[in-house]
Amino acid sequence: MFQMQLKVELSEEPRLVDTTDVEYDPETDDIRSLLRDICHHLASSGQAHFHVEGFGQSPWPVDVSTDLLTLLEQLPEALASLRSASKTDFQIDFYEQGIERTLIFHKHDERIRIQCLSGTKWVPNPSEEWISHDDLNKMLCELASRFVEVAKKTCPRTTTHEWFQEWSQAVLCE
Repeated sequence: MFQMQLKVELSEEPRLVDTTDVEYDPETDDIRSLLRDICHHLASSGQAHFHVEGFGQSPWPVDVSTDLLTLLEQLPEALASLRSASKTDFQIDFYEQGIERTLIFHKHDERIRIQCLSGTKWVPNPSEEWISHDDLNKMLCELASRFVEVAKKTCPRTTTHEWFQEWSQAVLCE
């Protein structure tokens, strides 16, 4: 059964990792730069673990610094599509070398058919799984909420940046 989650182990006093102010250049940086820095800090501190399973493999060979980052980059668009009344399909692409999988989400009323395409020798078995619209929304919202929560505790300066604030508003669920 398909599942994605961010597992976090914070001590009573989480390890702060951004103790210096980073200058982000609007010409060369965007939200991906901030998300990259936060994911790098979480990966190097060992405080977070990204877990994905489904399509015959548990767990997937994913990590926080690259694979979680690629998901987070795509999360606003995926959630917007999921929340939309249109029947338009959407996808999440795990494009980093080694994993190279694309998940295509096909809306069918209250259910979502997820098709997994592999760009490697690995073959998904089964190649399709079903999930309820509400369960997928809850899964993505919980992952986003957990990421924002841990980012604010461990990278407080980075999360005050306007780009992070805008991204957070797009992914957090009410």
